[in-house]
Amino acid sequence: MSTHYFNSLMLLLITSSWLFVPSMGQSNNRVTMNNDQKLRQFSGLLDNAGINAGTALTVFAPTSDALEKWRNSDPDRFQKYMQQPEFFPNLKHLLEWHLVTEGAYLLNEIFDGSRERMENSQGNITINQQVKTIDNVPSTAFVQPDVATAEGVLHALSEVIIPPFLGADMISQLLNDRSDVFALTNMANLALHVKLEDRINAMYDNGFTFLVPPNRRFNRAEIDIPKMLSPEMYNYTRDFVLCHMIVDSYHEAQVFAINEDKPRGEEQFLVISELGTHLWITTTEDMLRFQAQEVLVPDLPSNNGCVLASIAFYFEESAYIHNRSPSHFFNNLRYVPKTVSFTSWIILCSLHTLPTLHSSRQLPRITIPVIVSDSSPNVS
Repeated sequence: MSTHYFNSLMLLLITSSWLFVPSMGQSNNRVTMNNDQKLRQFSGLLDNAGINAGTALTVFAPTSDALEKWRNSDPDRFQKYMQQPEFFPNLKHLLEWHLVTEGAYLLNEIFDGSRERMENSQGNITINQQVKTIDNVPSTAFVQPDVATAEGVLHALSEVIIPPFLGADMISQLLNDRSDVFALTNMANLALHVKLEDRINAMYDNGFTFLVPPNRRFNRAEIDIPKMLSPEMYNYTRDFVLCHMIVDSYHEAQVFAINEDKPRGEEQFLVISELGTHLWITTTEDMLRFQAQEVLVPDLPSNNGCVLASIAFYFEESAYIHNRSPSHFFNNLRYVPKTVSFTSWIILCSLHTLPTLHSSRQLPRITIPVIVSDSSPNVS
């Protein structure tokens, strides 16, 4: 290899933006922010949330004025995120959104037209090259850009970056799922059909939890979504959605904190769904479960609480609307007389008059069968 070629290659590597190399003599991200009075509040929030600023190659650090601006624009949400443990995942995700992990980007490199996003631990910040914004923050908000640190580069911002999933309501988040693993649109469409979006999207004092089985769970259970969206199934579908809704936020850390001092094997407590049904939440074997069923993806925060992608449905299992013959139900419903005959589709409707029955495996706590047929069933 010629000396000229070697020198040219080294010059190219040194000047390439993706190989931004900070000086070893500079302070790390945390020290750099603590040394700047206007960035200390953001640094303190990272510390309190247990977030290591050193994982970021590019830090977007809102100034104390930026945080005050956010407080003034949305005081209720600001107070909940900052002070209530029920909203800890919301704050943590928001803070982590400001820490880019894929590269150290100077201001001119962010807006040079070569990239559309920057990756952080929770997703991707979107860059709009035409209007010069990163998510909701314009380039004019970079009040102190290109501060070199020992770990990368830091930009002081006059605005807080609001992640899209915290800027949108819960239903919109489900329709634009960001988990990259489980699509969650079936439950959102059922909720919209029965007009529960206002209750789901409302801001409650202590947050809101929505247990959402992913679309593939509906498919595996052979649940007939078009049937559930039909007019005659309206009340049933409404109850189906309501029993997956819980007022108060039960994110993973919150549940473990509630059960922390309980004897081993008894780490559980009871909550009530918006339908009035009871759900046991447990953390035995260090695993978050609702009704003994594992949560697939915990802590998907939205602006008013969190979504938990669940492996199970929380409506009585025999009440599912299946693409199966009616005999499937009668073969499995022990409380239906064996002499019942049928000629058409079975619809199972919710019943709210059996509050004392607790075991859905012993007796159907919330369901009774109703036959929809051209001829009435014969019951002896």
